[in-house]
Amino acid sequence: MPRDICQHLDFDEQHRAQCVAPGFVAFGELTASVCESCEFHQPTTVPLDPQLVREFHALRLTPQTPIPVVEDSLQAPPTRRPDGYWEWENVQQAFRNLTDQAIADFVPHDDVGTGRGIVVVGGGRYLVSAYVTIRVLRHVGCDLPIELWHLDDEVDAHMEQLLLDQGAVCRNAEEHHRQTQSTFRFMPNWQKGWQLKAYALTHCGFDEILLLDADSYPTRDPAFLFDCPTYVQTGSVFCPDTFIPNAEVNERVGRAFGFVVDDEVWAESGQMMIHKSRCQRELALALHYNSLADFTYRIVYGDKDTFPLAWRRLGTPFGRLWPRCGSARKSIVQLDEQGHPLFQHRIHDKFRLTAIQFDSTRQLSPGNSFIPELQHEIFCNRVLHQLRKIWKPEDKLLG
Repeated sequence: MPRDICQHLDFDEQHRAQCVAPGFVAFGELTASVCESCEFHQPTTVPLDPQLVREFHALRLTPQTPIPVVEDSLQAPPTRRPDGYWEWENVQQAFRNLTDQAIADFVPHDDVGTGRGIVVVGGGRYLVSAYVTIRVLRHVGCDLPIELWHLDDEVDAHMEQLLLDQGAVCRNAEEHHRQTQSTFRFMPNWQKGWQLKAYALTHCGFDEILLLDADSYPTRDPAFLFDCPTYVQTGSVFCPDTFIPNAEVNERVGRAFGFVVDDEVWAESGQMMIHKSRCQRELALALHYNSLADFTYRIVYGDKDTFPLAWRRLGTPFGRLWPRCGSARKSIVQLDEQGHPLFQHRIHDKFRLTAIQFDSTRQLSPGNSFIPELQHEIFCNRVLHQLRKIWKPEDKLLG
């Protein structure tokens, strides 16, 4: 903000907003009335930039900050908020107020996409895994349309063509965000990869969606799931996680979100199904939770539980194919309604061409391992071998 608009605001060496007006340096809430009473204020027809005001408030959060001010702060891009702020009662109440407002403001719309399709999320260092997953989908006979959602600079032209050859269309979420002028707030760090799921589900071209993480692929054609009783009854399917928190964690999360949380809400979001036209309100709330990621991801681990939490907040039932997941070396195995392996989520051994690590999940070996317990292992390794020969990405693309 130019200083001739308002001299309350200045910036230090770290570009943090500061109040420099004598008598107001320690004043936490910047308002129009404060500006007008300030000897430095220069009248102008240009209003205060709301984003800068929110950043100003965020820097000065305390457990006593008025809740309306905290609400403004939570909606601002992440700044250097105080450690532990997410546990303060005024902050949690502001989060619950914003959630109530998001629910009240929801308006259903007709543009929810058409037909059935698969959404795969992940580019950049996840791109190799995504390519293998899409190849496996075609290998098991799945002919559903596929969209690969990614962020800026995460897919090069050659890979885009390789995926198009498999009937998969690449979609850049950040480019979509700019073109549509969406009010969704992406985090300025690697955590926007977690946010990508809710954004992709909301804006993809399909009405009925099977979402897969880049490193989660099926043992057989998953198209039958759209007609399975669990999905038909509820319009949504979330998979169980290997980790079930204790009662203390349930109470802590329930206090922050404002409703009772039990073991049934914890999910593993490497694969999920959503019928958008039936679950618009629930998906919109999940998107809201992920939009407030700087708070939400400090209460729960990333995006994975925000979906069943949104359904629970609205009192909407969701389905599970099987009450518990299985496991294989370095992988989670999700089971179908008969308890048979259906999805293999290689969380600790993602497919990659070089010895890279990943921000959210530690890899247990420097390179890929052959895991005989997993199905299609020979095919996947053959695809990797072929990819090394035909695709030469720049180092920066794979992180």
